[in-house]
Amino acid sequence: MTDRERSEPERHSVAIQTWVRWRRAGLVAVAMLVVSGLLCAARGALFPFVISIVLAQLLYPAVVFLEERMPGRHRAPGAARIVSILATYLAFAGLSPESCI
Repeated sequence: MTDRERSEPERHSVAIQTWVRWRRAGLVAVAMLVVSGLLCAARGALFPFVISIVLAQLLYPAVVFLEERMPGRHRAPGAARIVSILATYLAFAGLSPESCI
């Protein structure tokens, strides 16, 4: 259907839909710029959080491995998780380059 074949209310509805689409895209772009600016301004404070997330993801398989093999894990699953986390962190700290000096 061409623009001339549409009635006035249909053309008005299409114009409103187009405006809403462009407005939404503009708002998303502005929001992305604001978030990017905030992240850039706070990058020094966010760096430790990024490092901790990366370390947690790297150590997670070792924690799960130890937790599954922990004796008595069915009686106290929370304690088994805590002990496996502590053991993993101690092993990781023991393998760090500072401990080799």
